[in-house]
Amino acid sequence: MRKAVVFCLAATMLWSVALRAAPEVRAADVKLVGAVSLAGYDDMKADLDLMGDMIGRPELATMLDGMMALATRGKGLAGIDKTRPCGVLVGTDGKHVGGCAFVPVTDMEAAMGMVRAIARGRVTEHDNGLYEVKGPKKSVFVQEKHKGWAFIVDDPALLEYVPEDPVEALDGLNEQYRVAMRLYPANLPAKVRKQMAEKAREHAQRHMKRHPRENDRQYEARKTIARHIRKQLAIGAKDLEQMTLGWNLDHTDRKGVLEAVFVSKEGSETARFLAPAARTRTTFGGFTLPGAALTVRGTGRRVPLPDAELDRLIDSWRERVFTKIEKRARDDAEAGKELVDEVLEVLRDTAKAPVDDGAMAVRLAPDAITLISGRFVADGATLEGVVKKAVERAREKHPKVVDRIVKLDADNIGRVNLHLISLPLDKCRHREVLAEAVGDRLDIVLGFGPRAVYMAAGRDAMRSLKRAVRRSWRMSRRTVKPVEMTVDLGALAESAAGCPVERVQARGKKALELLEAAEGRDEIRFTVEAVRRGVKLRLELDEGVYRLMPECRKWK
Repeated sequence: MRKAVVFCLAATMLWSVALRAAPEVRAADVKLVGAVSLAGYDDMKADLDLMGDMIGRPELATMLDGMMALATRGKGLAGIDKTRPCGVLVGTDGKHVGGCAFVPVTDMEAAMGMVRAIARGRVTEHDNGLYEVKGPKKSVFVQEKHKGWAFIVDDPALLEYVPEDPVEALDGLNEQYRVAMRLYPANLPAKVRKQMAEKAREHAQRHMKRHPRENDRQYEARKTIARHIRKQLAIGAKDLEQMTLGWNLDHTDRKGVLEAVFVSKEGSETARFLAPAARTRTTFGGFTLPGAALTVRGTGRRVPLPDAELDRLIDSWRERVFTKIEKRARDDAEAGKELVDEVLEVLRDTAKAPVDDGAMAVRLAPDAITLISGRFVADGATLEGVVKKAVERAREKHPKVVDRIVKLDADNIGRVNLHLISLPLDKCRHREVLAEAVGDRLDIVLGFGPRAVYMAAGRDAMRSLKRAVRRSWRMSRRTVKPVEMTVDLGALAESAAGCPVERVQARGKKALELLEAAEGRDEIRFTVEAVRRGVKLRLELDEGVYRLMPECRKWK
């Protein structure tokens, strides 16, 4: 037990130390490469109190005290300041990389007494208050180099470069997050950056093996996409100045927040590319539904594939689709290929556009299942023409069926034409349940605007889609976050509770019971928002998510 504790302490504190710093380097020459911040013991214990309450384990905080008492042989965190943060700092002089861990202390002698209780016989005191703690493979050295801070290193020479106040080096990380890590890739030595880039390329190559059923064209198309993605990632990595990953627990709103922030160098290609993100506008801002279980919207710039590579990709898709058409629709193969060619041309033009925009919302209430969606396309009129041609060809073979379920030009809103497909449910297995949720027939609406395609299905599909389009027009001048997504667990649980499959129904009812204690705080929200020279990814988990976690583990 004691060996495991000593090993874990040493590994945690020194995981980031790669090479020893050169002794002749001045402290002023050292640049920060990375920092890790951990909230003080009291804050962590308060978080465990809240977390324990949310997941039905109120004993978590008490267990932490018990574990600490057991590990320290009853001494507890003697000599440690429980109110201040601890962490790790990693720096470089441009050639070497070295680091230290730091812990706030009120009484260094008492703190080392605690360590002695953990690592009996492995602690040696040297001159100037320097302690050596022998681990399974190597020793670490501890010293209160500056008043109130104990620093842990694997080489005593590194103590010459530790900051007087390590919290200042955290640059606010400890105030923003309970647990956080910040990296400064631009400060890494050029040799280290080159090695990391080479390893990334090797990793990518290992995952680009040919699939058994791929032909030459399909394999080359997949490699084309992979090369394009790797190129953009390489540019982003080269331009990256700072990356932060942090977690916090909001005690007021009872939710957990995980953030990742990426900031690029001033004047870099990536900074210029991301600059318009703060002025993002969308054509689909009104695509929401009351009581929606899922709402998603993504809007922003993209880097299109070069024309030659895009042509190869389109040709690969054409070959694959044509092969399937020849197998399944021999008599109408040529007509089908003509329609596919028209669709692929629109896809090509859409992929060449430097912007992307789309949204979707899904309502799953037992008495109202509805889906609405819309996305940008380069030529909505051509796609509408393809649909009308397909319907006319189907009518030639099955006129009665097509006339009964399809109504072209059923409605319109402005320059958006709406077409209706109405499918009877009389032969469906769960007809009664479906009829309650969507009506006697399943309505599917396809809409086409000059530069957009729309779809809606389910209860009040036509009315819901028209309302979303109108709302989107009114909101088109507003700035929005590039990405927004919300998952309502309460709505999902309610839908599952009404499912005719008994196992799903039972889980839905159990989930509703657990979510009642969250008092409506039961959403998962993900956003991407613009920051200066970069972006912030934010994931919020409401109290209800944590209440469901223990139950979800039982469902595996």
